[in-house]
Formats: sequence, structure tokens, C-alpha cells
Amino acid sequence: MVSRSAAMSQNDARNQVEHALAEIVRETLAARQDIQVPGLGSFRIVHHAATRMRAKQGDMEFTPPRNEIRFTPEA
Repeated sequence: MVSRSAAMSQNDARNQVEHALAEIVRETLAARQDIQVPGLGSFRIVHHAATRMRAKQGDMEFTPPRNEIRFTPEA
């Protein structure tokens, strides 16, 4: 158990593991790589292109391109 070997409370150990996992996910996705976590699922980046839409007054409006993080739970 991490908390026993590191001489910290179980809650502190859980927070450290969550922080480390979040940092790894953040860095890997920033490098535009997919992530698979066994027993949990996978994270990937999906790019959405700019889109054109008609506003209420008939003018054309554009939404900027964006990236979205998608999570797919393991089956």
C-alpha cells in the first residue's frame, strides 16, 4: 500500500496518486497522444473544425475550431 510505504495518511496518498495521474493525462494529451488506462478506459483528443452558422438576423457567424477531450470507459 502506498500510504504505508511512504509514511503518509491514506487520504494524502490518494490525493498524490490522483494528482500524478492527472498530470500524466494532461501532458500526454498536450502532446496529442491517446491514453489507455487499463481497467478504466481511454482518453483521446477530437478536433472540431470551424463551423458556419446563420445568426438570427441572417448574418453568418463562425465558431472557432476547437479540440475536445473524449473519454471512453472500458467495457
